[in-house]
Amino acid sequence: MKRKIVAVLLAVFSTFSVLTACSSKPNSSTTQQKNTVATQEPTLPPNINPDKELARVSTIDKFFNARSITLNEKVLRFSFDDAQMKYVGFTLAQDNEIPEKIAVGETVENIKYITPSGLTAYVSATNQTTVNTDYTKCKYSTLRLIKGECNDVTLHLPNKLTWDSKVDVIKKEYGQPKEESQNENDDTVLTYKGQSKTEEYTMELTTDENGIKEVFIEFRAV
Repeated sequence: MKRKIVAVLLAVFSTFSVLTACSSKPNSSTTQQKNTVATQEPTLPPNINPDKELARVSTIDKFFNARSITLNEKVLRFSFDDAQMKYVGFTLAQDNEIPEKIAVGETVENIKYITPSGLTAYVSATNQTTVNTDYTKCKYSTLRLIKGECNDVTLHLPNKLTWDSKVDVIKKEYGQPKEESQNENDDTVLTYKGQSKTEEYTMELTTDENGIKEVFIEFRAV
């Protein structure tokens, strides 16, 4: 009788051990799925303004304080950097010639980024740190967006201006530009400027009959 009881207890103990081991074993497919979801897009970089409405509806007069635009509903806030460019969908282009280290106080211009659909951006990287460093540690003070054939990257400038905004709409929202000219392609170039005691911004919009083709934004110390 005692032997039967011992056998039963051993059987129960063995079953319990197997169940415990199974329940504690991680589900590899679930873990893999979570990892896949986590790497689908970059996370929100630190020190970035996540307020899409502020970026979209801020007037040109308030742009100096808002310092932001949206690309595909993601906020790009000045001054920005490599992490924020990746966050809004850009990757560094292959044809860049960037020095391995940027000297303290130096600026490297025309660093090229692209999106999969063909939107091109050029930025200027300034080393504001106290040591020579690579471009990923630098702040970007200028941004030039070239639309090209790209049709699936939604742009919102202050007052909700988009790629489709034409000259008359731009002037209605922003007023008369500081400068207006024609380039070699007969495109209209509108230049707006604003200034505080320590800094000024320039926004240059290149347009044709279809709307905005190119956007240039710069913040500069005065």
